[in-house]
Amino acid sequence: MWLLNSLPHWVFYGTLSLGVILAVGASVINLRSAQIIGCLLIWASTWFIGGIENDKAWQARVKDMEAKVLLAEAKSQVVNTEVITKTLTKIKLVKETTNANQKYITEYVAKDLDPSCKFTPAAVMLHDRASQNEVSGSAGITLKASTEIKASDVLRTVTENYGTYYEVAAQLEGWQTWYFQQKKIFEETK
Repeated sequence: MWLLNSLPHWVFYGTLSLGVILAVGASVINLRSAQIIGCLLIWASTWFIGGIENDKAWQARVKDMEAKVLLAEAKSQVVNTEVITKTLTKIKLVKETTNANQKYITEYVAKDLDPSCKFTPAAVMLHDRASQNEVSGSAGITLKASTEIKASDVLRTVTENYGTYYEVAAQLEGWQTWYFQQKKIFEETK
C-alpha cells in the first residue's frame, strides 16, 4: 500500500472529516452529487485508516517477535556455553581416566601379565576383525602366522577404545541436551 507510506496519516483523517462535513452538509441543502462524493470520501478514508491501524498492529507484533527472538538468542547462547562446558569437562575427565588406566597397565599389569599371557594368532585375528565389525575368518589361515602381541598391548587398546566410547557418549549426550534445550527455547518464543 504505497499510498499509506507516501502520505502523512493526518491526510486520511482530514479526508474523513471533509467527507463527513460534505455528506452532512449536502443532505441539509439537498445536493445529491455532493452527498455521494462525501460518502465516497468517508468510505475511502475509513478504508485507508483501517489499513493504517492494521499496519500499526502488524508493526507492534513484529517488534514483539523481534524482542522475543533477541531474548531467545540470549538464552540460546547461555545454553550453548553451558552444554559445551559440561561436555568438554566430561570429555576431559574421560581422557584423564583413560590415561590413568593406561599408566596403571604400564606400571602394574604389564610386568605380571605379559610373561604369562600370550595371544594366539587366531585371537589376534578375531580381535582385529571384531574391531572392524567383520566376521572372523578361518583359524587355519592365521595359525601359520606368528604374533608378537602382548596382553598389556591388548589391554591398552581396549582401554583406549572404552575411553573413545565414553567420549563419544559424552558428545552425544551433549548434543541431545543442546537439542532439547534449544527446542524448548524455540517453543517458548512462539
